[in-house]
Amino acid sequence: MDDQQAVPNIVARAKVVISAAGPFIKIGTPLVRACIACGTHYCDTTGETPWVARDLLPLHEAAKNNKTFIVNFCGFDSQPADLLVGQAQNILKSPLARAEAFVSMQGTASGGTVQSGLEMAGFPEAADPYCLGGGPTPGSPTEVDAHPVARSETLDCWLAPFTMAFINTRVVRRTASLKGQRFPYGEALCVSDEETAKKHASVPSAKVRQALVEEGKLPRPGQGPDPLSRTRSWFKYVVHAVGESGESLWLQLSGGDPGYDETALMISEAAVALLQGEGVDGHWGVVTPGFKEFLDFFDTKKASSSAVGGTRQIQGH
Repeated sequence: MDDQQAVPNIVARAKVVISAAGPFIKIGTPLVRACIACGTHYCDTTGETPWVARDLLPLHEAAKNNKTFIVNFCGFDSQPADLLVGQAQNILKSPLARAEAFVSMQGTASGGTVQSGLEMAGFPEAADPYCLGGGPTPGSPTEVDAHPVARSETLDCWLAPFTMAFINTRVVRRTASLKGQRFPYGEALCVSDEETAKKHASVPSAKVRQALVEEGKLPRPGQGPDPLSRTRSWFKYVVHAVGESGESLWLQLSGGDPGYDETALMISEAAVALLQGEGVDGHWGVVTPGFKEFLDFFDTKKASSSAVGGTRQIQGH
């Protein structure tokens, strides 16, 4: 929004605001502040952990005091990871001892997503596993973002570093810290062969990626996959969770194009969940999709959305 004077007037007329335009660290904070001042719930599709850590976490108490939900990371980053881990905990009825996610997908990032990644690369918070909260789990190995290249006989695939783990792991840890919990969590990408896995382990630097954008080899802001390409895109998220009780389970969430179609559905469901939950007492503040009160609202919406043609399916065993 270029006219910052108009922001409070617009926000005051709404019950829930959706924000899907970045880079959020450059333009997003005034809108969040206006939502808190007006008591208007807010959700967004950001994946910018440094922005949330720097600008929004300091607003947590103000949002709580004004009974306002500020829910970040409501798109493909990081709703599937956060909701599956939260759902696993609900099913196990036990705090988690550990959890890990395995992601298979086909799709193309938008130019905006590429640009946000380049913007975030220069902030130290981007490399901090606990920038949104939480900390190392006593007695557990040090958590790393880049999963090593390895063969998984259980999943019948090769495992490789998952680029979005630098976002999703922080969000899951934030959710755990909001619940007063702490457990190891990591993510890996599932691919068909060792050669592909090794390619994913060799991520070019931000400087190289910027050069690729300028050369037209990566999309610029405003560019992205065409509709036909999106119809061929898909994702599958598999979470393995182990409770402190010793019980374990696998949950799977699958759907279509993650970056556009499914993210649009996810953020819309998040907004409706917040709208349905309005007026219900809860632990407001700068929270996450998997935070208990919001998760309860989302589950209510999820049940009704599947009856009207929702494309995603949750499976467990």
